[in-house]
Amino acid sequence: MIEGRTFRLQGRSWDAVIDASGRDGDGREIRQKLLRDTVGTYLYISSTGVYSPYLTTEITEDTDPVLEESSTAGVQPPRTV
Repeated sequence: MIEGRTFRLQGRSWDAVIDASGRDGDGREIRQKLLRDTVGTYLYISSTGVYSPYLTTEITEDTDPVLEESSTAGVQPPRTV
């Protein structure tokens, strides 16, 4: 059974979908199944990776973000030919 507004996904197609609904695990699986054959690109994003400790379920607006050195530090820019 498809609950809530997820039923609106049936019978439609998209070039790309960005799914930022990280709190709804069961709903996410339902959406992925519904969209599997109707989406060119499906991108699931979640912001929990910026909070410490990673994969914490008790995240609030007051939770401190994880601050790491940029992964591009010391990387040379591409050369122009």
